[in-house]
Amino acid sequence: MVNGEPPVAERVLRAASAAAREVSGVAYLRPGLAEVLRGAGGRVGRRPAGVRVRPGRAAGSWEVHIELAAERGHRAVEVTRAVRAAVTGAVAEVLGAAGAAPEGSWAARVAVRVTVTDVS
Repeated sequence: MVNGEPPVAERVLRAASAAAREVSGVAYLRPGLAEVLRGAGGRVGRRPAGVRVRPGRAAGSWEVHIELAAERGHRAVEVTRAVRAAVTGAVAEVLGAAGAAPEGSWAARVAVRVTVTDVS
């Protein structure tokens, strides 16, 4: 933490998770096996399920991977597009506030991959 603020990666992770969960048609974010095993201990403050972030190859860029279950009655492709747009916007906002990317270039520096793993 710097000045009481969590690191940029933590803020990116939380923003991406919140944005994805708010999209209509998302039933839940799906944890991977490592997250399930890690969560068995019931630790407080653990990472949001179904979201992985890492710095991209280019300086100042970020890669976000979301795994989710879509709600029955929603087209997976539409849910995927909406999640990608919401997450890109949320992460760009975090990066702009953190000064981690030059003004106006945030969205271009965020690569979001969405995988629908289930329909519930």
